[in-house]
Amino acid sequence: MCSNKEWFDTYEKEDGGEVMMGDGSMCRVKGTDTIKVKMHDRAVRTLEMVRRIPKLLKNLISLETLDKNGYSFKAIGGKLIISKGSLVIMKGEVQPNCLYRLCGTTVTGGAAVSTSKDSDDETQLWNLRLGHMSERGMQELHNRKLLKGVQSFKLEFCRFCTMGKQSKIAFKQRNKEEESTSVLDYIHTDVWGPSQVKSNEKSEIFTKFKEWKAEVENLTGRKIKILKSDNGGEYKDNKFLEFCRSEGIKRHFTVKKTPQQNGAARG
Repeated sequence: MCSNKEWFDTYEKEDGGEVMMGDGSMCRVKGTDTIKVKMHDRAVRTLEMVRRIPKLLKNLISLETLDKNGYSFKAIGGKLIISKGSLVIMKGEVQPNCLYRLCGTTVTGGAAVSTSKDSDDETQLWNLRLGHMSERGMQELHNRKLLKGVQSFKLEFCRFCTMGKQSKIAFKQRNKEEESTSVLDYIHTDVWGPSQVKSNEKSEIFTKFKEWKAEVENLTGRKIKILKSDNGGEYKDNKFLEFCRSEGIKRHFTVKKTPQQNGAARG
């Protein structure tokens, strides 16, 4: 919910009913549309279905709405972290009024509202000189009067900062789905390498797996139920996949370049 009409990227006036405020008063919704926000990581993201309420004193983002749309959130040490999957989407910092303030700036006309338009401002140049330093770091240098020509220390959108400073949340050690109560219920597999000495090739994986399967099933008297691996060609071979289907073995695959998802095979 937002009161500032000029922040809306697009705006369609409509009667959206009323919303009850914290003090019990009712405020009318004048329109609904989208707002763009440059987040903590310099990425510009779009908030959809934002309701414009002119009498609103503070602009609000509903955690319940984010939850319904598949986002998760947690608060640690006065910091609120909102993520989707393994990607951190938003961050907030707790304020004296017990609300969390979003770490970001609204964007209108393709530029952040708080960004200076002074042509003599050398903030962007200093950002390049200092290897894409954060705004907080540049603020500290600016306070010490060490950055000549810097007036705003507010940075325009920089794709190098965005791509180079993205972070992931920690992976869980084990999913409940991977927990097993009996031998061979859930098997993790991976290919180690490269090796400095001659060893079996990746092309031999299918043959070696069939030999190992026959041996362990004969020794235990049990059947392999689930086999987890990466998306390597040696595991996605049509013969391998067809063999598993015929044997009733369910296959689980990790996301590309995410070995953490198969941590049991990496130990």
